[in-house]
Amino acid sequence: MLKSYGVIGEKLGHSLSPIIHGKFFKKTGFSGTYNLFEVKGDDLIDVVRAMKVLGIKGANVTMPYKIDIMKYIDELSPEAEKIGAVNTITIDEDRAIGSNTDYYGFGMTLENHNVELKGEVAVILGTGGASRAVSQYLLDSSIGELIFVSRDYQKAKEKYCDFKIISY
Repeated sequence: MLKSYGVIGEKLGHSLSPIIHGKFFKKTGFSGTYNLFEVKGDDLIDVVRAMKVLGIKGANVTMPYKIDIMKYIDELSPEAEKIGAVNTITIDEDRAIGSNTDYYGFGMTLENHNVELKGEVAVILGTGGASRAVSQYLLDSSIGELIFVSRDYQKAKEKYCDFKIISY
């Protein structure tokens, strides 16, 4: 049975996700499609319900909806709740489950390279979307000190007021 997946975002014309996922599906013999779901902000409220009705099994979520879509999700992973952003929605029976795969991906990369974090100093370059997941993983791993480097000091300070910010 063909399973349907996709990416939810605002302007997706540049996205290579359907090509990448299509090649992966073909190579692994997975019977699925991966589509672009361009959504206007006012229509975000209907996205999760539409996924359930249309039988869409899951979707990635990209900017600018990673935070706003959370209020329409039935269940959040503990990490997504702490991070305050969702980048993946899975439909399990009739429940939409939101998670943040950046958290797991970053963590697995460090674990695969045997990186010890406890008590260490970490510097995160940038304060964009993925910085939330990366910083949460580092905090959960007992990092000693966390420093952010950002072009926009004011925005970074608003987002990460408890941490040292270096601006350039």
